[in-house]
Amino acid sequence: MRALICSASLLLAACGGEVEDGPALEIGFIQQGLECTAPGMQARLEATGVVGACPLQVSADHRVTGVCREVPAGDVRNFRLVYYYDIGRGPDPEVELAVVTAALDLRDQREPTVVLEFPANRLIKDQDDDNDTRTNLQEFCAGTDPRMAD
Repeated sequence: MRALICSASLLLAACGGEVEDGPALEIGFIQQGLECTAPGMQARLEATGVVGACPLQVSADHRVTGVCREVPAGDVRNFRLVYYYDIGRGPDPEVELAVVTAALDLRDQREPTVVLEFPANRLIKDQDDDNDTRTNLQEFCAGTDPRMAD
């Protein structure tokens, strides 16, 4: 699993989150999607030092792409890629399906391109909101409600 940091001239999409003052980078990436044929999966990229999350695009084959602009340089940043879907009701309508994290040291960032790896062994897919032993991802892919025990 990989993400790519690119210079402003290479990427056009925007994150829209507020950032800390100082030099900033753009985080852009393409991520292979989770194996699941159910429609409606979404994704976002969260990063320390960025207020809010960067929405990502999820294609029909669940490949995730997008750009998070203005991630502050000069520190170690933690990134969290969240796969989710919106059930459209309740006080917390988002259901997390899977999460993967990675850290990137941006203190001495000098190159216009750096690879950020999301290790496959860090992909957490065991969220089970209704505690019925079927994960949220399994239930989403099967078309059932992860918040209601089967």
